[in-house]
Amino acid sequence: MKIERISTETDEQWLELRTKDITSTEISSLFGCSPYMTPFELWQRKHKNLRLDLEPNERMNWGLRLQDAIAVGLKEEHGWEMRRINQYFRLPEERLGSSFDYKGAVASDEQAPWFLVEIKNVDGLVFRDSWIGGEAPLHIEIQLQHQLLVSGLTKGYIAALVGGN
Repeated sequence: MKIERISTETDEQWLELRTKDITSTEISSLFGCSPYMTPFELWQRKHKNLRLDLEPNERMNWGLRLQDAIAVGLKEEHGWEMRRINQYFRLPEERLGSSFDYKGAVASDEQAPWFLVEIKNVDGLVFRDSWIGGEAPLHIEIQLQHQLLVSGLTKGYIAALVGGN
């Protein structure tokens, strides 16, 4: 599979690229487990090249603000080298695309392979009700599996800051 890596200059360009592909945040709707979209809504968006422009809410804004701080915490706690990925990756023949939070590697091992790190800032009550036994909800697990496919990497972590702790 040929992976395209596209640097985006603006959010507008990034949003436009996403209309062409099924992205990692949309893929779970194909399995009927997305809390945000039905399979029919996904089909409508892709069939008509519609873009969903969400108005950022307080929770989304804080998630973005805390993302870098969570990455710094992971670096300090686990000894990982952390790098933000500012590109959109796609598999053009499959019409699959994704952007990623971070990639990491074990800092003490120069030969260690890179892995993906999907960062989540999770409300304590949501964690209690949706992260059964500490496992991420299925739509987040599928999101990471999709990201691994599109990136060509073989390992990934879901890192959650729960209730600010």
